[in-house]
Amino acid sequence: MAAVTCALLLALTIIGPAFRRWFGAPLDFNTDYTSKEAFRQALTIQGIALGLVFLLLGMIATGWGSRSAMKWSLWAANPASIGLGYLLYRKAMYPEGPWEYFSYQDWATLSLFGPILLVPCAILGLRIGRRITTHLSDTHANGA
Repeated sequence: MAAVTCALLLALTIIGPAFRRWFGAPLDFNTDYTSKEAFRQALTIQGIALGLVFLLLGMIATGWGSRSAMKWSLWAANPASIGLGYLLYRKAMYPEGPWEYFSYQDWATLSLFGPILLVPCAILGLRIGRRITTHLSDTHANGA
């Protein structure tokens, strides 16, 4: 839940504004009437932020052992954890940003389909973390 909340804050405060600066804001962004494009952009940015955070958490979780790290990634990326993390983020930050980043459509979409994105990101992070750990231990063992 904390990872989801942090990722969504990252999307709201850093990734979203940078994305809009580079590519422009979609039609009707942050207005009383929001377009499908604005919702899609917000959902995409939130998905990118969640993927990056779960990749990083997978890398960090490497030290916990492969079996517990895999269990953790599946537990952290389940629909209930994602949904509760989103609601916590919404409660803490609403209305401090564009409406598109607090919609219930985004909440439902991320809760239901987020695990399809986040479990592979966490597993990839675990694999990267294992390779880094193996490389560092081999380098240390060889005296380099």
